[in-house]
Amino acid sequence: MMHRRFLLLFALLALPALGQDSSGVRKVGEIHCYFGDAHAVAVRGGLAYIACDSGLSIVTVNDPTLPVQTGFCETPECVWDVAVAGNYAYVAAGDYGLRVFDISDPAQATEAGSIDTRGWAYEVVVAGNYAYLADMEGGLLVVDIDDPTHPNEVGFYSFLGYTFAVAVTGDYACVTVHMDDDGANGTMQVVEVSDPAQPVPTGSCYTEGYAYGIDLADNYAFVTDVYEEGDISHGVLRVVDISDPEQPRQIGCCDTHGRIYDIVVAGKYAFVANFDTGLRVVDISDPVHPGEVGFYDAPGQSTGVAVGEGGLVYTAENDGLGIYDCSEAMSAPSSDLTPHPSSFSLSAFPNPFNSSTHLTFGLPTAGRVMLSAYDVKGRLVEDLFTGTLDAGRHSINWSPASLSSGLYLIRMEAGGVVRMARGVMVR
Repeated sequence: MMHRRFLLLFALLALPALGQDSSGVRKVGEIHCYFGDAHAVAVRGGLAYIACDSGLSIVTVNDPTLPVQTGFCETPECVWDVAVAGNYAYVAAGDYGLRVFDISDPAQATEAGSIDTRGWAYEVVVAGNYAYLADMEGGLLVVDIDDPTHPNEVGFYSFLGYTFAVAVTGDYACVTVHMDDDGANGTMQVVEVSDPAQPVPTGSCYTEGYAYGIDLADNYAFVTDVYEEGDISHGVLRVVDISDPEQPRQIGCCDTHGRIYDIVVAGKYAFVANFDTGLRVVDISDPVHPGEVGFYDAPGQSTGVAVGEGGLVYTAENDGLGIYDCSEAMSAPSSDLTPHPSSFSLSAFPNPFNSSTHLTFGLPTAGRVMLSAYDVKGRLVEDLFTGTLDAGRHSINWSPASLSSGLYLIRMEAGGVVRMARGVMVR
């Protein structure tokens, strides 16, 4: 009997292998970045522009299976982001502000202009004759780039906290802001920029943790948000309705496991760089119910993403550039997805606990869920939940009144994946 209990306990504790490392996404090419870690990427006209530790790396990707280093522009500090418009590349270079490179000859690209920023330039987008910068310790900066050789700051708005990302559509810019170092009170802020010299905040939407990346499509903002729950990092793609700029509101979300940073929206898909689990492809055709339709568990830590032509997606992965064919994921309905196993999560809080604890679990797709509690000998002590739930985050309260102090094992089975959490009760 004891032998059987030991085997059962071992089976309960043994987490299943993550299985396949991809679904609907195929890696077709890669290139090592010789100039330090890669942080972001932009793609245009058969060239990829990689923001890396010591400058801007330019790579020819006409043949995505054989990318070739073409040019390099050195900067005095790490480049965190890059945007390309016309014959110029605009890079956010931390303490060294906005740098502008003439890329008319990619093999001989040269710096054409620059401007210091108030804090730490982290992300840049270009719209019309203006560059919009998320200046981490400064706020939102608007720079006139009508003459790229002489960029000129024309507008500024300071937020309480750290400004990380910016996206622009029409008369509005949306930015992500952390209120403190712990990531609490993250927000997505809407700012009217119809007069670039006078940016005016109109509304905001709170997020649960660190609000990082953002992109806009139609009347929606797509925000990547990271929060910690014990030793588990959750990455959530939040969909915010900004049709009323004064009252932005979250209408949908897609929960993933790990830290999600950059995001690009193209058509009915969002492409997300997940620091822990690589490239994720999310169907956003129904913004209320976004659903993952593909993934590739990249070997490096993905921090940036860009979309090319023909279903190709490019990611910045620590020391290089990854190129992926996502056409299969983009042709399949979300109901056909085999979700990335890391998208299923389970945790208990508080832990240790006295009389009760909240069990929180995340599901990437709707389906049947079984939640049970076992003692350390592998004996079932309580069936906590059995039923069908929608995708998203769920929580139940567990109050084991008849159990004594000790270690208990919570087991969740959903979508063919098993997740375990440990709970310590102290009476």
